[in-house]
Order: sequence, then C-alpha cells, then structure tokens
Amino acid sequence: MSAPTVTSVTVVSPAGRAGLAVGDELLSLNGQVPRDVIDHHPRAIQ
Repeated sequence: MSAPTVTSVTVVSPAGRAGLAVGDELLSLNGQVPRDVIDHHPRAIQ
C-alpha cells in the first residue's frame, strides 16, 4: 500500500509554510502511520 500523496497546498497555510509540497508522500500524521487519509482530514475530525 502506498502512502497518501499531497495533491494541493495553500502557500500561506501552516503546511505550506512548513514546506509541504504537491507530490510529497505522507509517511506519518501526528506520529501515526496514515491508514486512511480521511481519518486525518480536518472536515472528518469535526
């Protein structure tokens, strides 16, 4: 299974300021391996 891949980044967001770029693979989110990216999507966490 491949890691989730970044498809867009808002430059002025925390991710953009931290250097996250389109095409980057997410190997860990909050110290956990992402099994399903929807588990970490801000709208899914509400």
